[in-house]
Amino acid sequence: MDAVREELQQLIAKITGQIGQFGFQLIVAVLVWAVGRRIIKWLVNKVLATFLEKTSLEKDVYHFILSLARIVLYILLILEILTVVGIQTTSMLTMLGTAVLAVGMSLQGSLSNFAGGLILLIFKPFRVGDYVESQTCEGNVEAIGILYTKIITIDQKTIFMPNGALMNSNITNYSATGIRRLDIEIGVPYDTDLKLVRRIMLDVLAEDDRVIKDKDQEVVLKKLGDSAIVMESHAYVYRSDFLSSKFSITEKYFEALKEHGISIPFPQMDVHMDQNQD
Repeated sequence: MDAVREELQQLIAKITGQIGQFGFQLIVAVLVWAVGRRIIKWLVNKVLATFLEKTSLEKDVYHFILSLARIVLYILLILEILTVVGIQTTSMLTMLGTAVLAVGMSLQGSLSNFAGGLILLIFKPFRVGDYVESQTCEGNVEAIGILYTKIITIDQKTIFMPNGALMNSNITNYSATGIRRLDIEIGVPYDTDLKLVRRIMLDVLAEDDRVIKDKDQEVVLKKLGDSAIVMESHAYVYRSDFLSSKFSITEKYFEALKEHGISIPFPQMDVHMDQNQD
């Protein structure tokens, strides 16, 4: 009986010691959690947020970086708490890494779009409101999201372009400088006085208020076509006036040339037939 009593006392002492040790570890873990939360809040909301506010990052990137930093810091804090209470985190980290790798491979396309969105928002090859062209898509940028960029075409179609594909293609930003060169082609007959045509077209450009006068205007012979000499005018207009001025000036060219007796030739073909005579 004495031996049993002694073993029972040792077991109780061992359990009591383990409970006391676990209780102490639990108290330390609670303290680490409380202090860690305050440190994370200070690092994210004060240090990192103050630093990011001094940059020119878009709001989406700003909030994303703050959220990502908060999540990473909380994961590190939880791992530290698990270590304090005596739980081995090596196997958990291995499982977590495997899970992240599997999810990353299954969401490869989305991750590519996500990375492309971050690059667009950070390096800013274009901004909301710019007129851009990429692949077979062109229009005004309505919104730049993390995964997709929303583009409104001239005929008011809405296109959601994946950011991954957008970043892997050439992007033409027509709004980067605020002005665009307006190129308009006009065909005239081969027997036309080209000096007269050039003067008429330059007069039309000079009279149009949308043409930027401190930029050079010129009219050049573009090419010798099958049925006409193609003249091309070069002038600069503000981006907002590009389409309206292109349509309007083209019509003014037609009317001005018509007033001077110069017609716009239509496509034609001369056919010569040889008849063999016996």
